[in-house]
Amino acid sequence: MVFPLLPLYAESLGCTAFQIGMVVSSFSVLSMFLAIPIGKLLDKKSAKWTFFWGVLCNITYSVLLLLSGSLWALMLAQVLGGMGFLILIVSSQAYISGFSDKRYMEKSFGYLSFAAALGQTVGPYLGGKIITNFNFAYMFGLAVIFAILGLWILKLQEVKSEIEPEPEDTSKEKIKLGAYLADLPMLGILLFTFVIVFSISLRSSFIPVLFKSHGLTEDSLGFLLSLFALFMTLIRLGMSRLLHRCSRAFLLYTAFACVFIGISVLPHFSGMVVLAGAMIVMGIGFGISQPLSMVMVSDRSAGKSSGTAMGLRFTTITLATFLSPLISGFLVDSLGLETAFYLPPVLITMAVGFILFIF
Repeated sequence: MVFPLLPLYAESLGCTAFQIGMVVSSFSVLSMFLAIPIGKLLDKKSAKWTFFWGVLCNITYSVLLLLSGSLWALMLAQVLGGMGFLILIVSSQAYISGFSDKRYMEKSFGYLSFAAALGQTVGPYLGGKIITNFNFAYMFGLAVIFAILGLWILKLQEVKSEIEPEPEDTSKEKIKLGAYLADLPMLGILLFTFVIVFSISLRSSFIPVLFKSHGLTEDSLGFLLSLFALFMTLIRLGMSRLLHRCSRAFLLYTAFACVFIGISVLPHFSGMVVLAGAMIVMGIGFGISQPLSMVMVSDRSAGKSSGTAMGLRFTTITLATFLSPLISGFLVDSLGLETAFYLPPVLITMAVGFILFIF
């Protein structure tokens, strides 16, 4: 609800375009350095302990947003919000990885991904309606209420991992991380995750610019972006069944193919029907990729080191979201807008070749 609309709030505070970029980037920049250490910490602590600190960061983040009135206050809130997001995401994934029933684990990853997709679909619309009819303070106030609900849920729900926390052993942690980085199938899964997220990050950077260059109105642009989120959400409703009935390899190549086709079509067509079809196909591909990536990482990680594995995965995602707009922006400035859409198909082709070789 909050994150997509913060650039508008920063603009209302008088921030320049560069400062708005600083605000947006400050949410995720720490995750590149802390995702793996947080993952290691999760391997030593109980699930309820980690959920509590994630919820506490989220509450503090929402309160700071409500009180913020300057660039630096907003950036401080963003840094803390990014930390809470990191803890909640990685701890949720590590907690589910600890389920001994593989079928239940797959179903739970599907529910987790669907909940995230639903939030991404409904949240920005709700925030936009609140800002249009009231102001930013009402949206931040509602965010505080939602964040506090996390404590209430933790109090009601018994959160107990099936795997006991590990005692601290630094040398053992280094061995686990090193083992993951030396595991070619794990590297293939991380490469799959990186390339998909790198490609789809165009949705929040140069896809809107491309649509404007096609002559689309803001309403049409918003409709196409919502269509992507809608089909991403719908496919995740059936992810549990897909994970149970289809091989991991089939789903991986399907996700790659959908994203490849969708992005390849976008710069060459301007009709609404074709663009809508491309966004639907991309939404399906991305909807498959993230729960699949979580399950495949869980498959490759021993239960007691799932936090480290999920931290490594989250680092990969953050690196992709950080690099994609920077590299794409360089290509656009140097060679033109369409070139940003040529790089992802090339990366997908290379990634498929590597994965075919190692699997």
